[in-house]
Amino acid sequence: MRRLKTLRDAWAELLGRIKYPVFVSIQPNTAWGGSLLVRTPGSTSPTDPAWAALQKLLYRLDKRLTGCPKPAYLPPKKRLQGFAVLEKIQSNIHYHILIDCPDAADQVWTAIQLFEALDTAPVERCDHAWQQETWEALVDRGWIREVGRDRTHSPFLAAIMPRATATVQLVKSDDDREKTCRYITKELGAGTLELANASDHWAAKSDLQIRALKEWHAPIQPNRYARNYSVDPDTGTLILNLDKPTWKVAGKTLC
Repeated sequence: MRRLKTLRDAWAELLGRIKYPVFVSIQPNTAWGGSLLVRTPGSTSPTDPAWAALQKLLYRLDKRLTGCPKPAYLPPKKRLQGFAVLEKIQSNIHYHILIDCPDAADQVWTAIQLFEALDTAPVERCDHAWQQETWEALVDRGWIREVGRDRTHSPFLAAIMPRATATVQLVKSDDDREKTCRYITKELGAGTLELANASDHWAAKSDLQIRALKEWHAPIQPNRYARNYSVDPDTGTLILNLDKPTWKVAGKTLC
């Protein structure tokens, strides 16, 4: 008899196609008095505030990583892409986020920047050496941005989720990627694709939700993309002012 593919297998397989992932976990600690500093007027679902908080955080991360004051005008490839899982909705709600990087160099640099912005958990884990070396390098080189940032507190994260903790991991090997993807989707259990397609059973029973980050990216026409360079009208050369980059949309400065 043909073995039915489970929802967990299907999602793990899909996420596993991300070749250069960065894995982020965020625990808002709402079950222990933590709050989410967002407004959701007209909300009809208990998960709406959690998704709104993550959307707000990712938008600020896009701004932080690119330097663009209004990331909504950036082309999709310049914004964070991937999938987010909202897990343990009924008891201990938290996020798992798999960032899809375009290449190995971008993967490493994105992981370092996300680590600097978010990671507050200096616990023993599979990438213990990497997290230690990364934090030491950030401190030694003076790359820590916020006043009050230390190894267990991120003002950037606390501005939206005051009592949250977070981890950022650089997923290097194929084996680590497979383990990460199956860990992210573990709450899907043994529900089959056939059952999911036939009814709302698993959508209602499963204690998680999955969304693509691109859902929050408004469609922008290419001629409305933000850019921080100018084009020489005679030669077509791209000119970038590294000392004071100015972001513009259709010739108008963003601020």
